[in-house]
Amino acid sequence: MQLLMKKSILSCTEEEQIQHEEEFQEIMNRIRKLPDFECAVICRPLDIQRADQKPWIRTCRLHFIDYIRDWDDTSKGMDMWLDDDSYPVLICYGGEYAYENEMIRKALSCKILPFNEDHVYMNIANALFYDGDIIPADNQFSAGGDTRKEQ
Repeated sequence: MQLLMKKSILSCTEEEQIQHEEEFQEIMNRIRKLPDFECAVICRPLDIQRADQKPWIRTCRLHFIDYIRDWDDTSKGMDMWLDDDSYPVLICYGGEYAYENEMIRKALSCKILPFNEDHVYMNIANALFYDGDIIPADNQFSAGGDTRKEQ
């Protein structure tokens, strides 16, 4: 995976957090210039206390993916990545909690899978970052469930 910001929010100083948020907003501005696809969002907890929790799928509109941070009480900041299949991934961070005498930060990985009206997953990376075209994604996850249902 490739981080789309200069550095993770977790390693930013207070001043760098402002720049990090500006970088995120710039990406969101570019996203909002794309068609507002419906998206399947695969959510997977990353913190140790919830590591055994099964992933879940929700849906949202592409232009509103920045609201994902409110889904799981993870509003302390987020990073945007591009995974190896060229799908955007938000890593959302929440508060800290004590676990086995250690402070752990709540974290949630949210893989964004935009799809068109024919339920074909779309690769938006070229359009988003290189002024290219939106094309059908190579990996269609065809063996999965119905993306139209929110769980």
